[in-house]
Amino acid sequence: MTADREQQLSRRAARGDRRALHALYEEYSGQLFAVAYRLTESSADARDVMHGVLADLPEMFRRFDGKRPLGP
Repeated sequence: MTADREQQLSRRAARGDRRALHALYEEYSGQLFAVAYRLTESSADARDVMHGVLADLPEMFRRFDGKRPLGP
């Protein structure tokens, strides 16, 4: 995903745009799950972490510095 596309989607996600949230989920859910699994050592707990993060994304994007990449 290009940096411009990330910025566009993160701005839309900050406004609660479900399509933007879905696009970001599709792009980054694998990475998010991998980090959550390493931290929890449980697939079920990692999924719970993912759901919590996804529920908070619109608020997180309102504070996000759009000049930085999302992946890291």
